[in-house]
Amino acid sequence: MESQQFLNTQQFERLKSGDKTVFKLVYDQYFALVHYVVKRCGLNGDESLDIVQESFFKLYKNIAGIQNPQGIKSWLVTTARNLAVDYMRKRNTENAYIDAAELAVEDAKEHDMVSPSLQRALEVELLGELLIEFEQQTQDDTLTLFYKQGLSAKTIAEAKGQPISTVTNRISRARQKFRKTIETHIKNLRDNLY
Repeated sequence: MESQQFLNTQQFERLKSGDKTVFKLVYDQYFALVHYVVKRCGLNGDESLDIVQESFFKLYKNIAGIQNPQGIKSWLVTTARNLAVDYMRKRNTENAYIDAAELAVEDAKEHDMVSPSLQRALEVELLGELLIEFEQQTQDDTLTLFYKQGLSAKTIAEAKGQPISTVTNRISRARQKFRKTIETHIKNLRDNLY
């Protein structure tokens, strides 16, 4: 854990105004950590560097949303982890979503990161488990195929021999039911963490 603030208030304001010199300081300070997190999610070589670069690009575009300099580190780590998981999900790597969440929890413990990052990782892991549970209860794998496997509604419709409108309606209805389920579970998780 950092014993003192990395950026002072003036530097942080300059960063939020788009100062490239201060952004370079942030990049130099956190590059190794962000790269480590991405590699822990299972990406190496050019893939990992692409995700790191995209994470810093997103920081540059979204810096106005960060309220204080202490939030930069956790924002970058969370963003990099999420981008890595999304990338792996698109590659249809089996169980990458849940595995990456477990790695993120380990990283959070190893790097003594702030609790919102740990909380997010636990929520991601819970979502994966809830999706499996939801699929078993509804006897319908459409939502899993769409979100976890990354298949398009058209591909699912073709595989199931159903009209695309049926599949998109199922996804929409299942999404609404699933949203209610996860809201209840996440509220319970947050209540238990605090």
